[in-house]
Amino acid sequence: MNRTNAQKTSRIASVLLALSFICTAAVAADAAALSSLQPVGRTKTVLAAQDIKAVIGADSAEVSAFFHILGNGIEDSVAVVMPVHDAESLQELTIYTDNESLDWQFEGSTASGDSRIAFTVPCPAKDSYLGIGVSCTVPLVAGKYETDDLTFNWDLAPSALWESEVESSRLIAYLKYAESDQITAIEPHTDSRDNNRTMWQIGKMEPKQTLSISLMRDDVFFSRQTARELIAEDPGNALALFTLGAAEFAIALNGKSGSWDSAVKTLETAHRLDPKHTGVLWFLAVIWECQDKPGKAAEYIRLLNELEPAYHCRHRLFPETLFSELPGATPEEWLKKRN
Repeated sequence: MNRTNAQKTSRIASVLLALSFICTAAVAADAAALSSLQPVGRTKTVLAAQDIKAVIGADSAEVSAFFHILGNGIEDSVAVVMPVHDAESLQELTIYTDNESLDWQFEGSTASGDSRIAFTVPCPAKDSYLGIGVSCTVPLVAGKYETDDLTFNWDLAPSALWESEVESSRLIAYLKYAESDQITAIEPHTDSRDNNRTMWQIGKMEPKQTLSISLMRDDVFFSRQTARELIAEDPGNALALFTLGAAEFAIALNGKSGSWDSAVKTLETAHRLDPKHTGVLWFLAVIWECQDKPGKAAEYIRLLNELEPAYHCRHRLFPETLFSELPGATPEEWLKKRN
C-alpha cells in the first residue's frame, strides 16, 4: 500500500470510529404528544386562539404555548387539563396567565393510559381576553427500535371541546441542532417551511388532528452522510459501504423512508469487496429474515457461522430490541433454532 492510500485508509477509519460514539439519548416509546388545553365538563368559555412554538433539540423539545380565552360574564373560573401520555416526563413545567403563575398538579392515568396536568383558570370579564401560557421541555417520541426516528407531535383535538370554534391555531417548530435534511415526515403537509422552521397555520375550524414532525436520528443521518462522502472518494471502500448499508438498514427498519433494496444492494457490494466481514454477513441475514425469507437469511448465517459461531452484533445502528424477533442472537443459536 502506498503512502497516499495508507493515509486515506487511516482517515476513513478515524472518521468511522468517531461516528461510533455519536448517540442520541433513548426516549421511551410512550413519551407521547402534548395536547391543547381541554375544559373539564361543559363550559361557555371560548378558546379564541392558540399559538404554540416548539424548539426541537436532539432528544427533546422546548415548548412555549399561549392560549387566549374569551370571557362570557357567566363563569368566574374554569377547570382545565392538558392531556399528555406521561406527564411526569415533562421538565421545567410552568403555567401562568397575563398576571400570575398558576398552581397545577398531575392527575392519574385515564382509561386510555394517559395522564394529564390539571389547573384552574380565572375567567376574564365578558368579551375580554385572558392569555394562558404553558412552557415545558418534553421528550421526543421514540419508535419501536432504538434507531427509529424521533417525533415531536401536538394533539389539537382537545381544543374542539371548548364553546364554539377556535378562531386560529398556529404551531411553529424550529430545529435547534438538526439539519433540515433530517426531517423524514411532516403531518399534515404544510408548504410553510424554510430551512429549520416549519409552521402550521389553521384558520377557523374544529381542529381534530395531530401535528407532527419526525427526524432521522443523528447517528443514522451522519453515518449515512459521512459514508457517502467517503464512497465518493473511494467507491471500493468496503468499510464505508458497510456503514452506509447499516444506515440504510436502520432507515428501512424504521419504515418511514428508504427501502430494504437499497440496503441489500449496498451491503452485497461490501460483501463482494470483503467476503469475511462479519458485520456485513449479519446485517444481510437479518434483512432477509425481516422480509420473511429465512432461506436467504440462512445462506449468510451459515457463512458467518463458519467464520465466528459466537458472533454477536454490537453495531451502533443495530437495535438491541430487534434480537428478540430473530431466531438467535448468534449464528450458532440461529442455526440451532432453524434446524
